[in-house]
Amino acid sequence: LIFADAIELVRVVGNLLSNAIKFSIPGGKVVVTMQKSVNELGVLVMDLSVEDFGIGIVKADLKNVGSKFFRSTNAIGAAIPGSGLGLMIVNFIVGELGGTWSIDSSEAEGTTTHVWLPLIENKNRNGETYD
Repeated sequence: LIFADAIELVRVVGNLLSNAIKFSIPGGKVVVTMQKSVNELGVLVMDLSVEDFGIGIVKADLKNVGSKFFRSTNAIGAAIPGSGLGLMIVNFIVGELGGTWSIDSSEAEGTTTHVWLPLIENKNRNGETYD
């Protein structure tokens, strides 16, 4: 279980998917995975990954991703519409939920985003954990 507002989770996933689709090449693909894992602090988390094989982000621009109104120079150059707010919203919501996120990208190769949100273990009346 994730202790979170469902609408906010939909915003996070929607923004990540929207970006992946928008910045993919025609006929491209987007890969979404979700799994349980344990982070570097030993906390049980949901690991959501969204990967595209699109235009990617210019390396020099990566440090600004998630900032208000920021758009990568290659997205602007390709006249791909957007407000520069999607990943800022992801950054804010994930932080409010006690999670973390990262982005890895190579220009002309694609982008992978990861979101890690803390999970609450499910236990039955006998104290046994279940999925």
